[in-house]
Amino acid sequence: MSAAQLALLAGAVAAFGLFLLVREVAVPRQADLTDAMSRLRPTGAGTTTGADLSGGGIQSRLGGLLHRRIGTGPTWLQVPVRDLALLQVPLHAFYGQKILLGIFGLVTPALLGIATTVISGSAAFALPAVFGVFLAVALFMAPDILARQQAAASREDFSRAVGAYLELVALERVGGNSVTGSMTAAAQVAQAAPFRRIREELLRARLAGQTPWKGLASLSEELGVPELADVADIMRLAGEDSAAVYDSLRARARSLRLAMLTAEHGRAGAATARTVIPNTVLLFPYIVMLLLPALLSV
Repeated sequence: MSAAQLALLAGAVAAFGLFLLVREVAVPRQADLTDAMSRLRPTGAGTTTGADLSGGGIQSRLGGLLHRRIGTGPTWLQVPVRDLALLQVPLHAFYGQKILLGIFGLVTPALLGIATTVISGSAAFALPAVFGVFLAVALFMAPDILARQQAAASREDFSRAVGAYLELVALERVGGNSVTGSMTAAAQVAQAAPFRRIREELLRARLAGQTPWKGLASLSEELGVPELADVADIMRLAGEDSAAVYDSLRARARSLRLAMLTAEHGRAGAATARTVIPNTVLLFPYIVMLLLPALLSV
């Protein structure tokens, strides 16, 4: 088989694959009753709405298709559900990004190989195919790494906001406000994202007939922010046992600030230590220049 025939065969296979992909995503299908009922559930990082799938573009449609097939995914996939919930990224959008990046990594080396074959006349499909598989896997996992990095920074900001929230709740309690009123009023002070998430969770708990500390405990479990669970435990004591929690709130806020300060000092020390190697590399030529005449004269 000649190089031109190989190029035509590869192009036909790629075109057929793209046709199947477009047909699956773009062509309307008869709605499934189970999918339609599942879209009526509350939306979040792990759910998919009809609007998201119909008007969100090919990324949302591809991600919604995969989300309906595997849900939160098998254990080996290790989808960062908590990180996505903290970043408020829908799971179907996350899946769609992974699919598009994987397709891009798989197709690009193959297209380059086809172009090289057509131009040079020599068939060389093995190396682009192998490289495409590795690139597709790397790009498919890239959103996970990016989500974990962004969530780590957001979780640190959330912890700082919880420290401020503790102080505000303590001030509301010492002012004579009730437990529920203190938690609600303290969450109304700032417009930052952590305070907004706390307000939404307190409202959701009130509408569901739950206690506010139970709502904060659920939010802590969902986002992976243990400091919120501490607030929930302290306020539960105040609500159920009528305990005086002002000192406990202030002490927990103080310990949280000290922990964050210690972490900042640790990162600063690590950054200072990393500067030693570049400085040593820069000084090494000067040391050699100073010692070389003395060594040559020996």
